[in-house]
Amino acid sequence: RDADEALRVIFSRNYTSYRQITTGETRNPYVRLQNIERLLYSILHDEVQRLLRGYPFTIGTVLAYVFLKRREIGSVIRILNAKYYGYTEEQIREVL
Repeated sequence: RDADEALRVIFSRNYTSYRQITTGETRNPYVRLQNIERLLYSILHDEVQRLLRGYPFTIGTVLAYVFLKRREIGSVIRILNAKYYGYTEEQIREVL
């Protein structure tokens, strides 16, 4: 229902090592949502890396590769759009 409950569910299972990411308590709901999104992306990235280190002849390897390529292509598209709209290099780095 709220961000605190979602974090309790996430941390109660397998991801207790990620508690340090959300230590910055804030009352701004947008900042909290951004922190949760960053947490979930880091968990997803670590799971993808774990799949790539495992047995290479599984569907997990293919899915991990597709995830990484989609993320890379998305970053390239964001950079090209930012260049088109005249953003500086510093502004682009902040967003990525």
